[in-house]
Amino acid sequence: MNAFILLHQPDYHNKQFYDICVNYTKLYFDHSFIERVGSEKFVFIETNDITVSNNYDFSIIAKPGYLLSYPYYESNLKDDKGKILATDLNIPHVDYNNFVETHSVITNELLSASNRCYIIHNEIPNIKKATIGKIKWAATVSSGFFINYILDVHDFEDNAIINHVDISKPSLQVRKYTIDNWDGKNYLQWMDHLYEKFPLMESFNGKLRLRSTYPAAIRIWKHVEETFKNNWIEHWNRYKNCKHNYIPCNLASNDIDKLFKSKPKENSVFWWNGALKHLSANVLKTSNDSHRMSINFIQKINNYNSELITYGSDFCSMYFNGITASKALNNVKEYNSRDFLWKLM
Repeated sequence: MNAFILLHQPDYHNKQFYDICVNYTKLYFDHSFIERVGSEKFVFIETNDITVSNNYDFSIIAKPGYLLSYPYYESNLKDDKGKILATDLNIPHVDYNNFVETHSVITNELLSASNRCYIIHNEIPNIKKATIGKIKWAATVSSGFFINYILDVHDFEDNAIINHVDISKPSLQVRKYTIDNWDGKNYLQWMDHLYEKFPLMESFNGKLRLRSTYPAAIRIWKHVEETFKNNWIEHWNRYKNCKHNYIPCNLASNDIDKLFKSKPKENSVFWWNGALKHLSANVLKTSNDSHRMSINFIQKINNYNSELITYGSDFCSMYFNGITASKALNNVKEYNSRDFLWKLM
């Protein structure tokens, strides 16, 4: 069994800064390792007793403020055993006792995260069909083809409105280029073309993940082909001919209001994936702040259209899969999902 262990420290000077650092560390841990294709299974523990790590085959032990990303884990730690101390790793961290002086680390991380292009999604979709008719209005983050699964399960009107929303303007640009120009065939080859067409993508995406040779990307595209079978090209051409809007916004801010200016339509869906887990949605927030942010986000959706069908997650481990915005709002108000994921020992 593998464990992430957040080792609490008694020496903090400012509880607000300390709690923000706790949230950053938990965010990187649980955001990176939940529901990702090919990821290892971990338990999440917070404690002030380092000997808890003796109960696990492999443990990563971090003080609040250390930011362990999945790409770093996959490249450097995936085959390790025993105990790993985050303080021994070359990873960014915010010092809770020198918070103002070291918080520029988050600015650098935010720059990268806000320009990344998710040209393939990270998950194998398991879409629950809602009891609605053909989709007339959809909103989606610009990541892979998850929205296409949702559209296929419910079917969609030929003149459906598809709103692409993302904090990453480059991602929206690449998405628009793909919809306008790709013929629907051999997406792995098209991924290589995208890196030639938009060479700056590599600066933010890196050289391993989100590439045509990445095992998870190959598996995910194979699943698209197996799911749609001979219907993919027909689906893609219908999708291309829908009305596509591209809206840059931070979903965790009032930017999201830009999406809700038109009159609500029946048979509407919204897939935002894990956008509320990303750093851009959680800067300078404690865990409780991030929970309130999740409530506020879904409240805005509910205010716009309480019958809109939701697909996505809160800031941690609560998932919404084919339920109305009103039900999603009730669920996220009920409890803070991180309190259930992380075990206090």
